[in-house]
Amino acid sequence: MNKTLEEAALLMADLARLPTPDLVALLPHIRDLRQRIRERDFALGTPSQAVLEHAEAMATAHLTEDELRDYNARRRVAETVRIDGLICLECGEKKEALVLHVTKGHHMTWDEYLSKWDLHDLGDRFEELEDYPKVSGSFIARQRTNAKTYAKDNPLKYTGAELARYREEQKKRSSSS
Repeated sequence: MNKTLEEAALLMADLARLPTPDLVALLPHIRDLRQRIRERDFALGTPSQAVLEHAEAMATAHLTEDELRDYNARRRVAETVRIDGLICLECGEKKEALVLHVTKGHHMTWDEYLSKWDLHDLGDRFEELEDYPKVSGSFIARQRTNAKTYAKDNPLKYTGAELARYREEQKKRSSSS
C-alpha cells in the first residue's frame, strides 16, 4: 500500500473515534479540503487517469510488438463500439453510421480509416471479434423497424406480382454480372 493511502486510512480511523460534535465541527474543514483536492485534480488531470495510464504501461511493458499491436486494437474496439453509436477515432464524435461520417466528414475511404487505426481484418486476427462495424446496433434495429413498417403499410410491393417481378429482376442482374 502506498504511503498516501496508509495516511488516509489512519486519518479515517482517527476520525471514526471522534465524538459526533467534534465531527460536525470538522465538516467545514473537510469540505474545504475536498474542494482543494478537486481543484488540484482538475489542474493536474485526475489521479485515477494517471493511475490507469501507469497500470496500462506496466501491463504492456512485457509484450512483444505484435502482442502490443493486438492489445491496442482490442482496446480501440472496446473504447469505440457502443450499441447506440460508434465513436470516431479521428474526431471523437459518436455516430450511428460511422462509415458515412468517415467518408464524408474526414474524406477517407473505409479501408483507409481501418488501416490507419489498425482495425482491419479483426475477424481473422481474433476468434472472438467480428470485423469492425460500419454502423451501430441501434441504427440496424431502427432500419429493420422502418423496413417492417414500410412492408406492412405497402403490402402489395412485397407480395404477389410485384414480388415475382422483383425476384425476376434480381435473377437477371445476378446472371448478367
